[in-house]
Amino acid sequence: MQKDIHVLSRAVIIKDGKLLMCINSTVPFYFLPGGHIEHGESAAYALERELEEELGLVCTAQRFLGCFEYNFIPNNPDKCHSHEYNFIYLVDAPDLDGNRAPQSPEDHTNFAWVSITALQDVDFKPQALKKVLIEWLETDYARALVTVIE
Repeated sequence: MQKDIHVLSRAVIIKDGKLLMCINSTVPFYFLPGGHIEHGESAAYALERELEEELGLVCTAQRFLGCFEYNFIPNNPDKCHSHEYNFIYLVDAPDLDGNRAPQSPEDHTNFAWVSITALQDVDFKPQALKKVLIEWLETDYARALVTVIE
């Protein structure tokens, strides 16, 4: 594997019409929680491990939503890599409170709940994933909720 390629798992955690997001505190922008997949781990296991480390809670990767590949600007001094593969899962986190952002154990990251309706107004990275995520939340996720409610 090349040094400039990162393979990650990311979580879509929704509570009370809000999406749990991470905020980079050094250069403020939003991104999905999760982290790197270690050698020998499945993407789902890596995500559950990362979320337990970051949130201090047991979470369950429920549904694979897709893999998002993204190229950053090469040789960008603000990035440690230039290419990512993100395996994205819908995650169940029953012990999270949708009215209180969890405390991050990392200095460079904070958590925030962002209303699904306000997602397009935040600086979400990568921008192309933001577009896909909004479309999914407006169509597939809404349809899944109706199915559960009926």
